[in-house]
Amino acid sequence: ITPTDAVAAIEAARTLRPRFGPVLTTIGYAITTVGFGMVINPTWASLPGYLFLGLVVGGIVQLGRPFPGLNPMLPTLSATIVTVLATWFVADTAHDGLLRVIAPPLVATLPGMALTIGAMELAASQLISGSSRLVYGMAQLGLLVFGVALGVQIAGEVYPQSPSAQMGTWSLYVAIVVVAIGLNIYLSAPQRSLPWIVAAIAVALVGQSLAGTVMSAAHSGFVGAILVVPFSMVAARVKTAPSAIVMMLSAFWSLVPGALSFESVSQAASGGNIGVSSLGATGAAILSIALGTVVGWSVFHTIDARLPWPKGLAQPTVR
Repeated sequence: ITPTDAVAAIEAARTLRPRFGPVLTTIGYAITTVGFGMVINPTWASLPGYLFLGLVVGGIVQLGRPFPGLNPMLPTLSATIVTVLATWFVADTAHDGLLRVIAPPLVATLPGMALTIGAMELAASQLISGSSRLVYGMAQLGLLVFGVALGVQIAGEVYPQSPSAQMGTWSLYVAIVVVAIGLNIYLSAPQRSLPWIVAAIAVALVGQSLAGTVMSAAHSGFVGAILVVPFSMVAARVKTAPSAIVMMLSAFWSLVPGALSFESVSQAASGGNIGVSSLGATGAAILSIALGTVVGWSVFHTIDARLPWPKGLAQPTVR
């Protein structure tokens, strides 16, 4: 394929209409937010707030389709509006701290694609493209943090709340299905992708949950990312499966709420103060997932290169 044909194919892909319209896509985002909320802070009192804020952010994200020039500012805009709405209306009625309320609707605005692909490119020694994507991803993450801080300055602080009663341990498994359904709609995943997205998210979250028994929640995402990379690469060779990046991106976003769940037991989450240490821990948690992607990709690529079948598009398909 020539460079001109490649550029034309990329432009055509960017202009493709999603499988679902803007209304269904927004609803899919809201469903995803509810699922993320069930991972971070599974309480019945918080579910209406998650749904409301998910609809708000989903509507804001839709502005980037007809007006792509707005995409760079959407994370900041979403974070600011969500923080203000959560402070004024949601955090008090849900009896939850600010960070536990705003984290679920903002997870899917994280630069998961840039960080995931950038990590894979660095593992493949593609230093220029990988570094560029990681720098872009970190810049987007910084804009998101700035939006949260700006929203706090506008809306003021949230007074400490009494934590609501938690759901049972079953909530994690329900959350896996809810997140998969939401992402399947929001990302306009290919047909017949839902079972594979469920499986990828399950591998990531169950692995993260097991790792959380021996390490901090902020670092358990590292293990989940290591596990999901080989699963996605192998599963992508099955005829009915979507591409590996679809499963890895879904898993990346699903790992972030679990990595942030340590906020639910910290002073920063139970009150209204968002300190530098808590935001720094959040950034470290996200980077640990990206690092896990690098390690998982490196290990898989090393093993796969020594297997007897041809590589690339000629890889065998499991039927």
